[in-house]
Amino acid sequence: MVLHSRMLRGNSKLEAASVSHAAHILEGARGPHVQLIQRALIKVDCNPIDREEMRLQYFGSSTAAAVLAFKNKRDIVNRSYQKKADNIVGIMTIAALDRELCIVESLPSTTALVPTSPPPRFVYQPPAQVRPSVRVAFSFSGPVSPQIPHFDQGGLVTNMEIEVNQTGLFQVVNGGGESVYCRDPDIAKVFSPTSPTDQNWEWIVENPQTLAVKGLQPGDTTIEVTKSNSMGAPTGFVKLNLHVKPRSLSTVWNAKTAPTLSDPLTYNPWMDPQLGECVAISGPILKIDGSVNPLPTINAADYEIGFMQAVVQSKMTANYADSQGKIIWQFEIGESQLPIRDSQTGVKPWMKKDASKSLSAADGRKVHAEDRPRNIVPWESKDKLGKLISADGSDVFVTWLVARNKKDSSITALRYTVWNIDWSSAFDFASKRGRPAGGGGTLGQSGEGNGPLAPLTSESTANESITLNWRRP
Repeated sequence: MVLHSRMLRGNSKLEAASVSHAAHILEGARGPHVQLIQRALIKVDCNPIDREEMRLQYFGSSTAAAVLAFKNKRDIVNRSYQKKADNIVGIMTIAALDRELCIVESLPSTTALVPTSPPPRFVYQPPAQVRPSVRVAFSFSGPVSPQIPHFDQGGLVTNMEIEVNQTGLFQVVNGGGESVYCRDPDIAKVFSPTSPTDQNWEWIVENPQTLAVKGLQPGDTTIEVTKSNSMGAPTGFVKLNLHVKPRSLSTVWNAKTAPTLSDPLTYNPWMDPQLGECVAISGPILKIDGSVNPLPTINAADYEIGFMQAVVQSKMTANYADSQGKIIWQFEIGESQLPIRDSQTGVKPWMKKDASKSLSAADGRKVHAEDRPRNIVPWESKDKLGKLISADGSDVFVTWLVARNKKDSSITALRYTVWNIDWSSAFDFASKRGRPAGGGGTLGQSGEGNGPLAPLTSESTANESITLNWRRP
């Protein structure tokens, strides 16, 4: 065998590709060897791979993009006939992947399942109390049923609790290419928070990767990540204990929401102390009304109702061209962590100062809130050589109507609304004007309870966690 990493060695097609130009692996290929390449790219570069390509073991466009990014980053080019990198997996690419995997595999890292939301009741175990790994038997179709080790998480969070019809978030850390699922699909199901499906499993296509679990009926189960070797045989699993309990107060509130999303993009002058002369790009306005009609068992004096909000996805890229029209700079705006609570500074947990009321007030059963996302974009690149010519962005929000208990500050999500803004704009630097070039705002799914994730109550907010980045295209 030519390959040395535990992940890649022993696969006949990868071994062949490491020594023969005729065995190069191209876009369109299928098979376990493709999935090993995908897993390796996630491990060494944290490059995201499309979950369907992972499921089908298919060398598609996202895999090709990840290969190209890997090769560009390391300048993997055959100078005898190439001027730039391609997306072919050949001798040089396999060698680089294998070499870096050996380094990664030599480092002490453990795949972990870490709950991130909702935060109320997690069980922490000091490392001294974590028992040694146990061994669990798996049954295979082959002649031998090997013993598979269970990997504990070194004293990290091991238990998570949600309610029936409640959705919680957890992260898979140091994973890559494995599948994650709930052991008992009648009790809970695992899914991607950005694309919910009826399937009870997801591929780990990023590191770290945030996933969601929804409680279906009361009971105890586990969320598990199956680890496997280059031949596809399971080598162990990591698990997170999950307790699903009966539903709480949200069933007795009789809550309603009425959201609207209107108005086009607008452009206004803006002066930023760090970025200089800018344009403020304002998106459509969300206007949302909420009402409750709780059962008499709810003591109005104990509660407030109002709107909370979180940013699930946020990205913006602006392009800057030189005098010849060539794009020489890109300016990116994002968030240092996602999902993240979205509210005015100093307002917690509400999204706006006027977005809540005491339930016992004369008009306390009705509440209203508005939000208009905005991006601040400089007219010139940081070296003043590039002028703003275009920008596009995508933001996804979840807005909840919630009831907050004044005594213990607990939050009950009554209704949720998902909404997003996908936009493109073109700019004329000479006149300092912008115009829409496509996209707009869309109301997504809505319903009772948490929706794709539970309301966030952390200290961090979207406005305080903005990241700015200049980069070459």
